[in-house]
Amino acid sequence: MVDRLIPATGMGSAPLRAGVPTFLDRALRAAHGRGEGTYMQGPFATGTSEQGYQLPLEPHEFYRVALRDLDEWSGAAHGAPFAAMSPGTQDDALRLMQSGQMALASVPSGLFFGTFWFDVCAGYFADPIHGGNRDMAAWRMIGLPGARTDLRRNLPLDERVDLAPVSLVQAMARARRIADMARNLPRTDAVIVGLGWTGAIAAEELTEAGLSVVALERGPAYGQEDFATRRMHDGLTYSVRGALAQPLDRTT
Repeated sequence: MVDRLIPATGMGSAPLRAGVPTFLDRALRAAHGRGEGTYMQGPFATGTSEQGYQLPLEPHEFYRVALRDLDEWSGAAHGAPFAAMSPGTQDDALRLMQSGQMALASVPSGLFFGTFWFDVCAGYFADPIHGGNRDMAAWRMIGLPGARTDLRRNLPLDERVDLAPVSLVQAMARARRIADMARNLPRTDAVIVGLGWTGAIAAEELTEAGLSVVALERGPAYGQEDFATRRMHDGLTYSVRGALAQPLDRTT
């Protein structure tokens, strides 16, 4: 079914190859599949489309019942289970299900189609750590940079910027590598964390008293020469491009 909803194209993989069934299986076996976080108490009555899910079945039960009903409907209407039907017949059946006119035995067909379509899209575009979007193919297709933590230096640019996507696993590995770069600095008399108004005044008082002071501030190290007017060729360097801010994709 998943490959009929999002066919393979020259730009992206089909959901089966992208791992969407793995995503669905994991989700339905986890808290989501058990309905955690969703009100599952009665009374259960037919609601409007705006009222959302109104069945007593937990999501994993809803899937099992709906797929069983779909195969029963396919057998009665076409003499074969859904998976054995031709692609064209499957597409016709999915359109009928989407319209809500497919008469399934236990659940509303339109509700199941909407739920299934939402979950397939979630698996197709989710981070690969959840089982779908294998090799980040869907992100590459739409140009999504993924789990990059800092895109500020790219935002003011007028032209298109193509960035290779980064997964959560890659981002966490990079954060660990940056953490491993921590080093011991020479011993000092005082360390001030945060060189704002209060920290700057304290640093001045301590240094005038003859103490050796180190101030820790987020972002790269800057010297006086970095703020010389003759070197500030870009008037937007600090106010817009955030040059003083910490580049979160490279430092912690």
